[in-house]
Amino acid sequence: MERLKDSSPIAIGMSYQLYFQDLCKYSLKYVSTSEIAEEVVSNVFYKIWIKRKGLTIDYSIKSYLFSAVRNQCVDYLRKTKNENLYSMDVALDLISPYSTPEEEYLYYELNNEINCVIESLPPRCRKVYTLSRENGFKHKEIASMMNISIKTVESQMRKALLRLKSQLVYEHNGQL
Repeated sequence: MERLKDSSPIAIGMSYQLYFQDLCKYSLKYVSTSEIAEEVVSNVFYKIWIKRKGLTIDYSIKSYLFSAVRNQCVDYLRKTKNENLYSMDVALDLISPYSTPEEEYLYYELNNEINCVIESLPPRCRKVYTLSRENGFKHKEIASMMNISIKTVESQMRKALLRLKSQLVYEHNGQL
């Protein structure tokens, strides 16, 4: 399998045969149907094929493929965010995988703390933060939607991020 790093078409085909089913199962955790999961995995292998000459893999091929599938799932969910609403839990699973139950617990605890701080923000600040970080809108789009200046959006984001940082650092005694 190390030949995938050398962009061998045979190695890419072998990797496809070896990992396709596992990657589809993994992708299905994040997307709604097995057809979409297969499409996501196929897109990953297509991109590898297209970029095979300049491809650099600095770690295991299996890890590379699973990371690529996770990233492709994130891209798919971003593109379909207006068509399908996914829970915060699914989005959080995509951006922060954990390997042990303890890491999972700590991750969800931190996420709950973050959500509490976000809920405590002033309404306008919370709305700007939510539109930017949770809905993916750019500052210019938020300014237009809320009928405020871009500078105001930037100021509100700065205020939200400072509040998050100060609250979380305070609660963790400076160990964040």
